[in-house]
Amino acid sequence: MRKSMLRRWHARTGLVALLVVVTAVCAATANAGRTSVLTGAPYSPACSLGSSFLDSLAARGSARGERQEPNLNQVLEEVPADFHPNTANFGATIPVYMHVIRSGNAVEQGNVPNSWIRKQVEALNLSYAGFYGGVDTGFRFELAGVDRTTNARWFNMTPGGEDEFKAKRALRQGGPDALNIYTVDGGRLLGWAYFPSGYESRPSVDGVIIAFGSMPGSAIPGYEAYNLGFTATHEAGHWLGLYHTFQGGCNANGDYVSDTPAEKGPAFGCQVGRDTCLEAGVDPIHNYMDYSDDPCYFEFSAGQAERMQAQYLFFRS
Repeated sequence: MRKSMLRRWHARTGLVALLVVVTAVCAATANAGRTSVLTGAPYSPACSLGSSFLDSLAARGSARGERQEPNLNQVLEEVPADFHPNTANFGATIPVYMHVIRSGNAVEQGNVPNSWIRKQVEALNLSYAGFYGGVDTGFRFELAGVDRTTNARWFNMTPGGEDEFKAKRALRQGGPDALNIYTVDGGRLLGWAYFPSGYESRPSVDGVIIAFGSMPGSAIPGYEAYNLGFTATHEAGHWLGLYHTFQGGCNANGDYVSDTPAEKGPAFGCQVGRDTCLEAGVDPIHNYMDYSDDPCYFEFSAGQAERMQAQYLFFRS
């Protein structure tokens, strides 16, 4: 699930007003923490007027969200401690079903061209193969089917709403290993996803939602920083069992991956050199599981690859 701001703030004076409010409120909330939209685990976001907080505010003109991500009330289960799969030569090809949900026949109404779909699958393959940087995760993606549905309500679905569930019950294909991607308007969200451990109890809900404007080839206004196809990469990471890199803030467990440096809160834009925790390593702003702009992304870590492989083999294979 990816926190997403798809439009610039309408007035820069709003930043000044926000700073005044934050100054008054942070003292009361800094120790209380917030609730993670992924697991319900508490974490304490940046809530002082230090440089990292100001930097994140300044970047919000091109950031991924001015409001909290959708809370889908899901819990990501860990694989059993005694589950030790041999992933030395791991390889898995994931069938991808693309469900184009549109309000009309124009591209602006969500009727994405087939060329965007091909480029989106290519972006998934390149990012998970380590083409841009980072490691080869062993995952590959193969387009298994495309369907198109004209339904304005479904096109404007909200996270966890009845329209989402109706659309998925009607359109979803394949088993636990099939990645179903639904392209919709998205509102002010770039996308959301469902964890692998939830498949058994709610198989019809499984899959990834992305805003159609985030697909490669898109020239939809407002998506200029997010149209390389990495929204799907990010959401597929959740679908394969990854947390955000900033999960848990600077707490010990963090994102449960040892080789992603601790990060107090999400990065926006491309904040090179940002370092929000005392632990070693600058914030992993180039990691697909942060909130940076698409051109800033280029890697998964080896630890993330191992985690995805274990989650896939236990919950999806």
